[in-house]
Amino acid sequence: MNLKKLLLNAVATLSLCAIAGTASAAITSDINLYGASAQFIMWRDNAGAFMTSEGCTGVQSAQLYVSGAPDGKNAISKGTCSGATRYFRTSAKASYDGILAMQGNTTHPNRVNECPNATDRKMIDEATCNFTTGQCTGTKCVSVTVGASDVPVECFAQESHGALKGPLGGVWTDRNFKTNPIGWTGAEPCKPLVVPFAFFVNNTVKKSNATITNIARDNAEILFSGQAYNWSDLVDVDGNAFDAGVVTACLRHAGSGTHASLDAYITSDLIVSQAVAADHKFYFNDGSSDEMKCVNGSGAWTGAGAIGYADADQNLGSYANTRRIALNSVTPAAATIANGTYNFYGLQQLYGVEEGSALCDFAGNPDNIINPLWVARCKMVFDRSNGCEAFPVVFVGATCP
Repeated sequence: MNLKKLLLNAVATLSLCAIAGTASAAITSDINLYGASAQFIMWRDNAGAFMTSEGCTGVQSAQLYVSGAPDGKNAISKGTCSGATRYFRTSAKASYDGILAMQGNTTHPNRVNECPNATDRKMIDEATCNFTTGQCTGTKCVSVTVGASDVPVECFAQESHGALKGPLGGVWTDRNFKTNPIGWTGAEPCKPLVVPFAFFVNNTVKKSNATITNIARDNAEILFSGQAYNWSDLVDVDGNAFDAGVVTACLRHAGSGTHASLDAYITSDLIVSQAVAADHKFYFNDGSSDEMKCVNGSGAWTGAGAIGYADADQNLGSYANTRRIALNSVTPAAATIANGTYNFYGLQQLYGVEEGSALCDFAGNPDNIINPLWVARCKMVFDRSNGCEAFPVVFVGATCP
């Protein structure tokens, strides 16, 4: 047993800071991971494996279903750990609120205020779950034990003003982290993984009458800073213009780690206000699933001319009108990210989880994470600092054992 880990776990106040690698099920309390929507798919797919690695038995998983389909924001795994049933809940909102929940913040104007306790958020109620079918039907207030963010807290410096769910409507939402910054005074978060992002387009976005397969960084900057209203205003890398069509720019609301990462990747100021006109449409969305619905179309919304950005591991089987595209002619993949040729990514931060804890070690082990686009930080041959700038990316050399 690793003595350093034992000492860390002895003083840790969070349930998941447990001794790793034992067969005695070190998970002694529920794990409630909340925040970054870009991390939802990864944690949904790996929570059960983590519980098994900690010695839990009979591990099963389920998702919240709404109107007969997974809501894309809430998942749960359960197992028997040291003779007791424990749960690993995963819930997606946006990176910023995972941090606010961990703080128990009661003053920030953008905090989610849906539960009596400031550290609580609504996550799956296990009493509503059928683990045989993998379906749950309800949520309840639980205490957040892990605040998941795609970027360090100091990177939230954006603002956005628009409907909560973009073209699907919802309440008008104003988020301004320039005037309402977030701080962090606790222990340094665990930073095990790189969060891969990608650009996505609706199949109506074409060049020479075929859906585009690539976007140059300069053109992405033009689109998401609101400098072009029609696709025909953009010249592709081969010197030819895109086919004519009204630009629909689908963005995330400020407070999203994905949005902060885009802000770091381009140099022009991002669009800050929703605008719907005959010749252009700019929308903000409150999570990865709503962002993808903005690009793909949903209900009466067709998604015509739409481009957006989200975690690269989105399952396009759920978005038939959408294509993931290359960036600067490079496809997002673990190898291209690690080798420094694909640079649109975030740096995962798990607030409330210390280096050396069981969950941190599990996530940082490249043999554990089953999502093929995700990269353990120790595998990065080229990387950048933990600051908020996307460049420069420098040679660091992979350090995985």
